[in-house]
Amino acid sequence: MYRISRKHQIAADKLAAQQKFLDTRLQIYIEAADCAATIAVSTDKEAVQKAAERFWILYWGRMAVVEDDRVEDAMVQFSKVLENPHRSDDLSGSALDLAHACRDSIGDSWEVEVATSGSRSSETVKAEIKN
Repeated sequence: MYRISRKHQIAADKLAAQQKFLDTRLQIYIEAADCAATIAVSTDKEAVQKAAERFWILYWGRMAVVEDDRVEDAMVQFSKVLENPHRSDDLSGSALDLAHACRDSIGDSWEVEVATSGSRSSETVKAEIKN
């Protein structure tokens, strides 16, 4: 009887730890996506500066703890575009790609289907904006 109770307790503890990690990941992903979006589209220079500072803090800190490979790739791509002085419209597309990578990672880690059928790639969005 004790072994069964102990097994259940271990399973419950593991689930609680996973839930805390997934909640933390979700909050960091949302913050990173918000920073990228602000940097990409805001006309408020002070807000952009604060978002860029926060993006780099997440990039070199908390994000590295929780990100999966596809979010890492999207963060690196956004950072490269951000550091490029000739970036033009690539910043908004990279911000959108980062948000989509975060969404997909969340869906996979929570084992839920996320709405992707209506999502468009950054290339599709850029083409639509130009037309």
